[in-house]
Amino acid sequence: MRRIGRDFGRQAAAGVIGLGVAGCGAIARDRDKGHIEVTWSGAEKGTMSAPAGADWCPAARTVQLTAVQGDTGLGILIYPPESLVVGKYPVVEPADARTKSPTASVGFRLMNQTAVSGYQGQTGVLIIERVQAAQISGHFDATGRTATAAVGNIHLTGRFVNVPLTSGRSACGR
Repeated sequence: MRRIGRDFGRQAAAGVIGLGVAGCGAIARDRDKGHIEVTWSGAEKGTMSAPAGADWCPAARTVQLTAVQGDTGLGILIYPPESLVVGKYPVVEPADARTKSPTASVGFRLMNQTAVSGYQGQTGVLIIERVQAAQISGHFDATGRTATAAVGNIHLTGRFVNVPLTSGRSACGR
């Protein structure tokens, strides 16, 4: 195992682009309080331990939870019913996430020795355990399929703790 560091289509594209930029370290800002631990297996294997941040997008009623370490990035788009509350959010494919609130969609990207691999969540669950004092904590377990030409699926498990929750600071809706 190696250790390495209102329109859904637009939001998904912004998330993928954001992860690409973030992978180069360009948007690591104000994330020293929250933390995420992720382990993956399947077509790729590894772990990531990184600062994390979350942003409430009021117009879209979504939360964008992101973490980046080196060339590895994780993005979770949370679709709460009205506002973010403690509870279970099924992980569904990105195209279905907006229509089945409460849900979550997962995007994961990493670089191996020969290529950049991207995955999008298909099934699983995100559990928000705590929402208070502008911070969120929880855990997730998701299976994803490749979003690139690479072959294979991936299984992600992780926990995030005291992740700062801001409002409208990221590329909401772009």
